[in-house]
Amino acid sequence: FGAVGDGVADDTAAIQAAINYIGTNGTVFFPDGEYRVSSTLLLSNDQVWLQGEFNARIKRYGAFEILQINGSHNKVSNLQFMGNKATYPFPSFTRAALVLVTGDFNIISDNQIEDGNSHGILFRTAGAPQFNLVEGNIVLNCEEVGIAHDGGVDNRILGNHVSGCGFEGITLDQTSVRCIVDGNRINANCQSGGVGSIGIDWTDLCVISNNVITASGTLSGITFQNNLGPSNRNVISGNV
Repeated sequence: FGAVGDGVADDTAAIQAAINYIGTNGTVFFPDGEYRVSSTLLLSNDQVWLQGEFNARIKRYGAFEILQINGSHNKVSNLQFMGNKATYPFPSFTRAALVLVTGDFNIISDNQIEDGNSHGILFRTAGAPQFNLVEGNIVLNCEEVGIAHDGGVDNRILGNHVSGCGFEGITLDQTSVRCIVDGNRINANCQSGGVGSIGIDWTDLCVISNNVITASGTLSGITFQNNLGPSNRNVISGNV
């Protein structure tokens, strides 16, 4: 479809054409290279696998989500999402997460998500995403939250490494329900704000377990902030 991955050509249209062409139940493969994008890539179809080779990098040139997952039963793996925040810093540019999830039953695994001027991965409240899995990703140096779960049901955040973000490493906020945050390595976040390495607010029936949390500065490792609403019937266990 014409994507070249040389870090110079704008590959947005070619990548989007490949995603649209594959329809349902197919794979879009990214060979090693740097794919320059100038607007958000939309994954609105179902049962599609976006798969990268060892060093396939998608880098944004602007302040917008690199990937918005609206469809269901999709998988995104082995890709690098580069936010280029030094070139598009907030407040000079609008804040935008690198990967935005609004669909259901999706898997986001084994990616590197780095240098966003907002969140690394965002579950948006308005989409009420459910039954998604975020596993084994490396999320680094984002201006706000590494993995921001702003609403949704029955989602799992497992075994990720989140480090060097400005606010929390992981959040469960705004009517997050029956979610699991387990086995994550969370280090040196809260660089400029936030409430703690894992921030919880208006969250019910969730499990936060077996996470290793270090270097939260003067803030707590796990904080129930409850500015938005009360949190009830959560389980906190086995964390270090």
